[in-house]
Amino acid sequence: KTDEDAFIFAWKTVARDGKVCETGLKNFMSEVAGVSMSVSQIRDLMHYMDANGDGVVSRDDFRMFLEAGALEDIGPKEFMWEPHRKYRARSPQSKGSRVFTEKDKAETEKPPSTPANDRIERAVANYERETWQRLLREEAAVIPNLFARYDKQGKGELDAASFHAMLSQWYDVASFAHCGSLRPADSLAVVAYLRERQAAEGDRTAAGGDTTLPYDLWKVVVDGKFKPVDHLAGGK
Repeated sequence: KTDEDAFIFAWKTVARDGKVCETGLKNFMSEVAGVSMSVSQIRDLMHYMDANGDGVVSRDDFRMFLEAGALEDIGPKEFMWEPHRKYRARSPQSKGSRVFTEKDKAETEKPPSTPANDRIERAVANYERETWQRLLREEAAVIPNLFARYDKQGKGELDAASFHAMLSQWYDVASFAHCGSLRPADSLAVVAYLRERQAAEGDRTAAGGDTTLPYDLWKVVVDGKFKPVDHLAGGK
């Protein structure tokens, strides 16, 4: 299930007038995810997101896309060949969706085995396998690469200045949610808070007033742990 705070942040960052726009999506991928994409790649991604095929990536389309989860939890066939099957099953009469007819069924059935068809099947299988492995590698590298952009010394940790640089970039992207500026002292307070929460869970390495943020701690925060609202509610 998609984290609601993360969804709202992403949606408000990429959407204009109730739909995902190319500029917002391109900026989000670059500034937040650290991935540079061409205009054609952005348009391909938006076409993929358009679950009901009406030419617009709506709020529901975007949520459906985010709810897909990690690639390893989806599988190559659904991700590459049937990305909208779940949406059609859930909303068969939605705007832009076509009713699955007997003609569609006939067109998706496996063709008879002939030398030519078998060569095509093997080529498609090889393409699927190679592409899927590449996508898995790329997905696995996104988070480490994002951290490495700011870990200039390659120590596996962010000092106070590097963490502030990271937060400042994300803070600018989230300009819709604030009206002030982010000071270095604010970023330092975030590190102190995270270290305090980590120490409260019994991690002795988090004590001692260390102002660096190691990758492992940063990663669990990115994954949704140590939210202030959870702390106030007495959770972890």
